[in-house]
Amino acid sequence: KLKDPPDLPSLLEGDGRPAQDYDYLLSVQYRSGEPFAIASVHIERSVFERCPKQFRSQTALPVLLRLEQGNVGRAKVGLVIGSAGPETSERLRVPLNSPTAEARYIVENREGIIIYLGELIYRGDCVRFDIDLLRSGKLERDAL
Repeated sequence: KLKDPPDLPSLLEGDGRPAQDYDYLLSVQYRSGEPFAIASVHIERSVFERCPKQFRSQTALPVLLRLEQGNVGRAKVGLVIGSAGPETSERLRVPLNSPTAEARYIVENREGIIIYLGELIYRGDCVRFDIDLLRSGKLERDAL
């Protein structure tokens, strides 16, 4: 836990309402000994305090979804293709300006309060999309 954690990132229209207090986690995630993502996560304090050890030692989003099962009103993710700056390059062990996928996860409770806001930066060589366009339900609306 950082001594002076950053404030909640700026919210976009439709993101939900901020909670009063959050706990903050920052980590580099590894797979087979190689870093693949940097996770910057804000978790609503009362949710975090229910299982602080699990949040600190496991991937936070699955922990949150198990705890809040039945209380999630909305969960969404946005993705931007970017490139690794100096800090990201160093932490992920990739060359400067390597491709990245920058994901922003938001989970709201049933009252529309943001209980999880995670910003993750993935190495570009660790990201793959498999989308069934016919089952997504968006193709027909978006194509018109």
